[in-house]
Amino acid sequence: TKATEAPSSPRPTTIQQQLHEHTSTFTAWQWNEAIKLVGTIDESFFLHSHVAGSLLQLSSKMQTTFPNRHDGAAVAGIIYDRMVEHDTVPDVILCTLLIKAFGA
Repeated sequence: TKATEAPSSPRPTTIQQQLHEHTSTFTAWQWNEAIKLVGTIDESFFLHSHVAGSLLQLSSKMQTTFPNRHDGAAVAGIIYDRMVEHDTVPDVILCTLLIKAFGA
């Protein structure tokens, strides 16, 4: 019944919060610094710029280096979901990086 279900936690409000929440147990300093930098720029700019592609490339390197501790597909999913929310159409490079992250 609804009365016994645990309340769902609210969705993080920024892409930085969402990425941090998803990867908060990950300790690679490069990833942690990248997440801090994401918080310093406007989300719509992030989604329209080379910054999203750079983050996906770093995520791919983290996935290769730490396969049991970093989920690159989940990171790509977070970025893609935010792009959909903002009606952002990815360029061909970002599309390629997203497809690669999803394992296709």
